[in-house]
Amino acid sequence: MWRVGWLYVFGWWAGSAFAVEGQVVDVEFKHSRGDQWQVSTLVSHPNTSWTDFIDRWRVVSDEGHVLGEKFLNPEQIALGDYDKTVLTVGIPHATTVVFVEIHDSVKGWGKARVKVDLGRHDGPRFRVRR
Repeated sequence: MWRVGWLYVFGWWAGSAFAVEGQVVDVEFKHSRGDQWQVSTLVSHPNTSWTDFIDRWRVVSDEGHVLGEKFLNPEQIALGDYDKTVLTVGIPHATTVVFVEIHDSVKGWGKARVKVDLGRHDGPRFRVRR
């Protein structure tokens, strides 16, 4: 019995420790009106198991405030269809830099987030349309 429990714990730890983290491949911010922005993302994840997948993403201000969060529906997750998920976000006029982060069901919030400078037209893995 002890060996079975040890193997279970080791298997859980090994799976968590070596799980591959997803990433934000591309982001587009499109200004609507006022402080409203449409945010489209393309994210990537290897979907290594039924329990390891991207289940949501969010836009966070430079100060760490969550400005909007998009939960992926079960059909998107099952199909690995992370293309062009869209979220409308209110971003205060004074905010010039935001981050897009993804949440992995195993690893939690990813460290490889995309920094978006809203004052630029484009940058590494992002575009801004006004």
